[in-house]
Amino acid sequence: MDLTSALNVAAPSFNHNKQSGSDGADHIELGTLRGLGPDQTLVLVNGKRRHQTAFVGVFGTRGRGNAGTDLNAISASSIDRIEILRDGAAAQYGSDAIAGVINIITKNTVKKLSGNIGWSGYYDNKYNASLVDDPSQYYHGGKIDGNTFTAALNYGLPLSRNGSFINLSLDYAGVGKTYRQSLDFDEIPYYNYVRRAHGDASYESYGAFLNTELKFGTQFTLYAFGGTNLKSSDAYAFTRDFSARPQRFITGADGQLIDVPDIIRRASDGTIYYNPRILTDVNDHSGCIGVRGVVGKGWNWDVSDNIGYNKFRFSGAGTFNASLGDPRKNYFDDGGFSFLQNTVNVNVAKNIRGIAQGFHLAFGAEHRFENYKLFAGKKALIKPIRPMCTASAPIRLLTRVPAHLSALIQFTNPVALKGFPATSPETWPMRRAV
Repeated sequence: MDLTSALNVAAPSFNHNKQSGSDGADHIELGTLRGLGPDQTLVLVNGKRRHQTAFVGVFGTRGRGNAGTDLNAISASSIDRIEILRDGAAAQYGSDAIAGVINIITKNTVKKLSGNIGWSGYYDNKYNASLVDDPSQYYHGGKIDGNTFTAALNYGLPLSRNGSFINLSLDYAGVGKTYRQSLDFDEIPYYNYVRRAHGDASYESYGAFLNTELKFGTQFTLYAFGGTNLKSSDAYAFTRDFSARPQRFITGADGQLIDVPDIIRRASDGTIYYNPRILTDVNDHSGCIGVRGVVGKGWNWDVSDNIGYNKFRFSGAGTFNASLGDPRKNYFDDGGFSFLQNTVNVNVAKNIRGIAQGFHLAFGAEHRFENYKLFAGKKALIKPIRPMCTASAPIRLLTRVPAHLSALIQFTNPVALKGFPATSPETWPMRRAV
């Protein structure tokens, strides 16, 4: 189970639900506290501010117009405990802590090897699309779908006898698609022609996290922690139906459909359709280095520099740009966006006895730099479509194209791409306004 789903079960104030058919929201899971927006929950790692994702929620999804923190980008095997403040803390942390604060404390254990390996899947005998009477109407998998394989490992080494250590965690997750439809035709007396491939996205994720401390005596400590996560995800967009919108298909001069067998499907009732696929590659990196110690008569100080980077790239597969008129062009680099955050903190604190039952004095300073970029899509490719993200996915759409046709061709009309409009200089003003 991923971190976001685990918190959804364990913490009553934490809310999360998976999305389907919502562009990038299918590929990233943003949680909230107390039903407020994802960007109103502050996430800390070892007390230091965690950067947010570059993705901004769209359509009618949870967190529309918000950019929250991707908790699943943090290596789950590196976590010792999670502290959740369920009250607003805007006075201390700023407006992004209105809903509360989540503080993730990472492991500092040594000489202890821990790990896990697991498999899971969904058996749904009511809504699984594989149970439909006419399987040509829907994309579907097996009776057990959403096959998930996970593996994790954590180990720490002591670096000295005074408590210095290094702790390393590695995580892997491969998750297959789910396929769901309402099969009760007394409720819905027709096939779901709008979403013939409906369900959770598939993805593969690789993560690593490092936590270390070097202690110099009892008054000075050098610490560092950080991690990386690489995720490739694959989700279906809405169905394109030839009888409803023939302009979304490649046709010849006579208006007849040009068939692409590995993409276009034909149902038993003669319906012609295809489902574009939205692919994403999400790279998330973070690192923090700092020093802390004690000076004078119990004055605790801490100076740190914390940086985080998230890059979100879209691609389109199994789809067409009908305005190009070439059925071989069915893989597109749609561009994307990136977010960089760098935070420098200086904190000083002291416990003063003799005032009431005890008095704690703290003050500090923070400088935060943020940079958000959009980058354009590049070119349409004539090449085999990237397979589903995991081996457990039952459908592989592979376009067979001769090697001599695998040249790059300029992508001239990105707005006409079906499944996800690409990012280009022409669409940036529109996207800024959303």
